[in-house]
Amino acid sequence: MNTQLKIRVDASSTIGFGHLTRCCALVNSLPEIHATFFSTENLAESIHQLVSSDHSSICLEKSEDFIDQVNENDLVVIDGYTYDSTYFEAIHHKRARIICIDDLADRYFPVDVIINPTPGFFAANYKALLGTQYFLGLDYALLRNSFQELAGKPTLPKIKNSLFICFGGSDPLNKTEIALKAAINSTVFSEIHVVLGQGYSHEILVDLNWKQITIHSNLQETEMATLMSQMEFGIVPTSGILLECLAAKIKPISGFYIENQKFVYAEHLKLNNFIDASDLSYTSISSAIQNINLFEPTFTIIDGKSTERLVKLVRAIEKEHQYTIRLAAETDIDITFKWANDEATRKYAFSKEFIPFENHKAWFLSKISSTECLYFILCEQAKPIGSIRFDIKDKIATISYLLSPEHHGKGLGAILMKKGLEELEKHVKSKGIEIVQGYVLFENLASIKLFERFGFSKETESTMYLFKKNTSRYV
Repeated sequence: MNTQLKIRVDASSTIGFGHLTRCCALVNSLPEIHATFFSTENLAESIHQLVSSDHSSICLEKSEDFIDQVNENDLVVIDGYTYDSTYFEAIHHKRARIICIDDLADRYFPVDVIINPTPGFFAANYKALLGTQYFLGLDYALLRNSFQELAGKPTLPKIKNSLFICFGGSDPLNKTEIALKAAINSTVFSEIHVVLGQGYSHEILVDLNWKQITIHSNLQETEMATLMSQMEFGIVPTSGILLECLAAKIKPISGFYIENQKFVYAEHLKLNNFIDASDLSYTSISSAIQNINLFEPTFTIIDGKSTERLVKLVRAIEKEHQYTIRLAAETDIDITFKWANDEATRKYAFSKEFIPFENHKAWFLSKISSTECLYFILCEQAKPIGSIRFDIKDKIATISYLLSPEHHGKGLGAILMKKGLEELEKHVKSKGIEIVQGYVLFENLASIKLFERFGFSKETESTMYLFKKNTSRYV
């Protein structure tokens, strides 16, 4: 895979380095790619510290300049809170493929993929394209490789009553010093390790002569992971550093101090992922420290396999442009007849009976001539390899799809579904379609996962699931 990634992300001592860190974690999970980072800040040195191989960076004069850098079929990653729907649409109209890393769901997202590692989010929280794919929750934690490795280990040796304190790359409110004061005054900890990021601009005024305090600055990834693997407790915000604590089997004290952390805080709190320090004030942290021995963590919530999942995701998106979709034609009768009667197809069909050719021919010709049916063929270099059909009745479009048996197990179902939904979206308003739905047998696990990946809600019927989307949220 010789993928070229164009990454739009900003970082500074003012806004922090969390967005950049998780973009770099994505890059590091894909060793065969070359990434170019585009930012309104000069991030060359920061990127050099965070990624494992040579990647380039371009400093933009203004944010809109990035749009001119995007070409058709480019694979673009965007992470940040300042990019509005108009920004996404301008890139989308250039026919680039967009992976958006987001944890707010506060805009319209005309993108191909949304990654949100925060627990508690669902596709229904987003307004996006019909063909947008969703990778949500801790299974897609954007962790650096060293922390993925720690997450995969069942236990880690700990220094008893040791404490790790870190508030990310910048810590504009100097919560580091507040946490350090609370920790010292508690007399609970045997040793304290404070990690300062490259954007930390304050002077720590706490008396550091207490021999058990060690200050670390600008640690490299492996140094950070090694240190954290030894720590028993931590004081961190509900940001990416909390996920690293969970991967490193640290018992974290956590809270939020900026508005965009509030939902993340609430969802992790529901899962009992940390000891609550609410607003991370001196009083809240001191109170949380008194409760540390009552905390029973669940360290299995991050399994260390998110890299593997993200690699599959990017590889699937990367090869989309190799496939085209077109309307079904009369010349497709024979190939669709062959697909329909294949043993693998009939296994998950609602009717298991063999279909005679004359029956198939009459049915097929009626479908491609009907104004109440949209029937498409997926092609690889002009060769038909699958079909997707939308039967429209009473403002509902019902999906039926299949792949050529020799193309099963190659991850092409997602490409077929995505391209089909993109074509359907062009007709939603003209045909008055309000609901898109599909029926799936309970035992058809591949189709169940596919509909879930595209954000369909799931209802249970007698022998099958009904997956549904309301088009008003998307079109």
